[in-house]
Parts: sequence; structure tokens; C-alpha cells
Amino acid sequence: MCRGRLSTCRVMPHEMSDGTKTGAVAVTLDSQTAHSRLARMGAGIVGALGEAASQFSTSAGLPDTSIVIRITDDFVPEVEASSRSELPPFTTERYGGGVAGITLPPLRDCTKRFVLLNATVFTMDHTWTFVHLPAVLAHEVAHCLIELCRQRAGDPRGYSGRPMDLLEAVSQSALTVCDEYLADELAKSLLPPFDVTLSNDEGESLTSDRVLLGVDALARMRDALDENVYPALRGRVLRYCETGDDLDGMIEHLRNAIPASLILSAHYRAAVRELPPTDESAHVADHPATRLYLEPFWDRVGPVLDERLHGPLWSHFAQCDQQALDVATEAMIAFWAALGISLEPQGEGRVYVHVGEPNGG
Repeated sequence: MCRGRLSTCRVMPHEMSDGTKTGAVAVTLDSQTAHSRLARMGAGIVGALGEAASQFSTSAGLPDTSIVIRITDDFVPEVEASSRSELPPFTTERYGGGVAGITLPPLRDCTKRFVLLNATVFTMDHTWTFVHLPAVLAHEVAHCLIELCRQRAGDPRGYSGRPMDLLEAVSQSALTVCDEYLADELAKSLLPPFDVTLSNDEGESLTSDRVLLGVDALARMRDALDENVYPALRGRVLRYCETGDDLDGMIEHLRNAIPASLILSAHYRAAVRELPPTDESAHVADHPATRLYLEPFWDRVGPVLDERLHGPLWSHFAQCDQQALDVATEAMIAFWAALGISLEPQGEGRVYVHVGEPNGG
């Protein structure tokens, strides 16, 4: 099978006062020949991303970095092959749609990063790919930069690998939610918006790619709230309260479903800033899932992350990372509590779970 490096952007490093060089980010698009259309579309994008990422990296004093973005049809096997620990089977199914790309776990003390792009997702019409491909690539490059900052500053969780207990899993998921929002916002600064011309009944209209991304996020959010969040989560707890069966199954479901709903809402929150208020966005804001679970989380976490974005993201990174982790963990525990479940640490990796009546009706 033939592979080729389709496009590479390389920016000269910045020399620090101690003589070390930092800031050069080489972004490379690696594709099989079967993905030539995606590769052609991505070639110019990775060039712009390399330049913007190098500016970020230089300002942050990060080491020279290589980011390899590989387009593949074998997305799930390649993701699973990259895992260095025993994890549940990987699936591309997510609330609101499938996984278009993923930043693989970094190797210890290595500045090289690998991103996989799921070619099967980009089989829709040309306009969809034209709008979403830059956003996905910028989002994954943003993840790489955030991970580099964290590698230098230290992980606020104080451990690596799989969480030992349920509260550690909640904490890990809380940081993941924060990272998804930060990556979306950082991606906006890595790639400026561009105009998209669409055909309609009256002729052609000019709009922004970010407007189209916001419209898409709104539709996905609206559908997922009804299908996956409310009354689905509340109903799962009520079934246990009524039958007393399968506590472990219910906890495992919520352990995955709660962060999934928050990650979807993180993408939604970042995307709809470009949209004026509409009846659909009012429906999302007034939905019981938003009022009971999602908005209380973002009322706590949103100001912390937004304040972090007002200045350079890397300034006081460790301190800000720890604050985000603490606030997001507390907010996620409150999410569980709104579903009637309290989590209390018992020591030695044990967590006491008390199940009561969930909020709402």
C-alpha cells in the first residue's frame, strides 16, 4: 500500500536566552493515495496551522514539535493499537455524531504527536467536508499544544494511566471536558474564519464557516438532549430505584454518559457563539436537560475556562489547570447528585455510592 507525505509546514524556531531553540511546529499530513481528495483539501490547512501553532509554541516557550496527521480508513484498529493499557473497546459513536479525529496518547518525554483522521466520516457532500475538515484539524492540533503545555507544567491529577476508583474517573473526565472546550476555542485562533458560498432557492448567499459549524452543532445538540440526556439519564436511575437491579451497570452507564453529554455541550457552547439567538437555541436553553444538568455545570466551569482564555492560555498553566480540574470535578459530582447519586470516598480506592430520587419530573 502506497503512502505519501502530502504536505508539511515547518517554521524556524525561536532562540531563547539560554541558547535553546523552541517554537518550531512541523505539521505533516500523511495519507494513503486513496484519500487524495482529502489530502489536497488538507494541504493548505496544515500549512496555516503550522505557522499559527509555531507562534503559539514560541510564545509559550514550548520545545520544537512534530505533529503527524494520518488519514486512515482503519480508524478504530489504529486507535486501539495505539493504546498502551487495557481499555474498553474503542467506538466512534458519540452523542451528536461520530469521531472525526483523535489525538493519540503522547509517549513519555516525547514532543512528537500523532493525530488520526477518520476518512470514513468525510464521505458526505463536498461542502460538509470543506467546512468541517479545517475545524477538525485545528481542534486536534490544539489538543497537541495543550498536551505539550501540560507535559511541561505537570498533570494536575497527580497520576497517570487508568483511574483507580470512580471519583478518579470523574476527575479525569472533568479535565477531558475542559480540554475539549479549550481545544475548540484555541482552534479558532489557529485558523481564522472563512467565507462559504452556498446555493439556495434565491441564488447564492455568502456566510461564514463558523456560522455553518454553529448551525450543525445546534442541530446535533437539540437531537442529543432528547435522545441521550433527558429523560434518558433520569430514567436509568429511576429504573434502578424501582428494581434494585444492576447497580454496577447503572454506574458504568452514567460514568460514560455524563461526560459524553458534557463534551457535546462543550462543543456546542464553543460553536454557537457565532450564531444569533434562534427558536432552536431557545429550545436548547429551556430544555430540562440543560436546566437540570448541563447549565449548572457550565455556570461553575464556564467562567473559569473563559477567564483562562482571556489571557495567553499558557500563562500560569499549572495553576490554571489545577483550578479548572478542581472546579470541573466538583461540578461533575454535582451533576451526579442532580441524578440522585452521591459519591463519598472511603479510602483505599473505595467509593460509597448512595442512590436517591433524581431531580426533575
